[in-house]
Amino acid sequence: REQQKLEEQRSAAEEQRRIEDENRSREEQAFEQKRREEEERRLEIQRGREEEKRRAEEQLREDERNRGDEERRRVEEDRIAEERRRDEERRIAEEKRISEERRIAEEKRISEERRVAEENRIAEERRVAEENRIAAELAAQQQQQQQVSPKSGGKQAKAIYDYVAGDDDEVSFSMGDLITQIEMIDDGWATGSLNGKSGMFPIGYVEMVEDVSPSKPTRTISQSQPTPQPQPEPSLAPLDKGLSGTAVYDYDAADSDEISFAEGEEITNIEMPDPGWWIGICRGKRGIFPKAYVQLSDVQEDLGKCGTAIYDYEAAAEDETSLTESG
Repeated sequence: REQQKLEEQRSAAEEQRRIEDENRSREEQAFEQKRREEEERRLEIQRGREEEKRRAEEQLREDERNRGDEERRRVEEDRIAEERRRDEERRIAEEKRISEERRIAEEKRISEERRVAEENRIAEERRVAEENRIAAELAAQQQQQQQVSPKSGGKQAKAIYDYVAGDDDEVSFSMGDLITQIEMIDDGWATGSLNGKSGMFPIGYVEMVEDVSPSKPTRTISQSQPTPQPQPEPSLAPLDKGLSGTAVYDYDAADSDEISFAEGEEITNIEMPDPGWWIGICRGKRGIFPKAYVQLSDVQEDLGKCGTAIYDYEAAAEDETSLTESG
């Protein structure tokens, strides 16, 4: 019985401790909640003070700017007034000189108009003569292409891009030209003949047309298929890069006829068939890319637009320049 009584006393004591622990826990939670609320109020008051301080500093800076603007405006007004006074003095002192300069300028203007009219007349005559010459050469070229017989042997291809020869053993052509007697050298290059001249060219610049050799199957490359790209041309010298530029942003090709590049990479042999999209070569692949992603080289920009002569031309006057084909 005494043991049972002791057990009951222990149970009562434990229950009392449990109740006291719960009370202490609730008191601690209430104290912590009150402490957090006071801390938040203190932080809010501090933020308000800092905001007022910031506004006061901003107002001071604004007042300082206004004072500076007012001072600059006053100085500018004084400067303008002084310049007007000096201009008036110079105007009065230079009236006679200006009158003389106007007379001389009028004489020069009349002489310049005569010179420009004469130059325009000569330029127009040269332009008409050049157009007639080019038209005659194009007609002769087309006639020559039309006269090419299938019996000339070998494969034929039609140029889908312009290509300018980089070496003496290469052949130049323009888009639409027909290259005959084609023989494959490797995956990226072939040899062929155009206008009586034979040489190498990148196969990616042409599309094959009907094979006239009866012993070989016909192979036609459609323009609806992905455009074949030229292989890397490690043998070309830096002078063969043509118009080049540097990528200012990374660009990943979205289609098979586009090229990818990273910021800082060089794009060479740039052509500009469209205001927003250009054609060039990067990483040994030729394709299109957005113009906004590339900055042309400074040297080439300073030189302005460049071109390659497609015919020989002999200067007819001192102010003209002689040209050599592919020069």
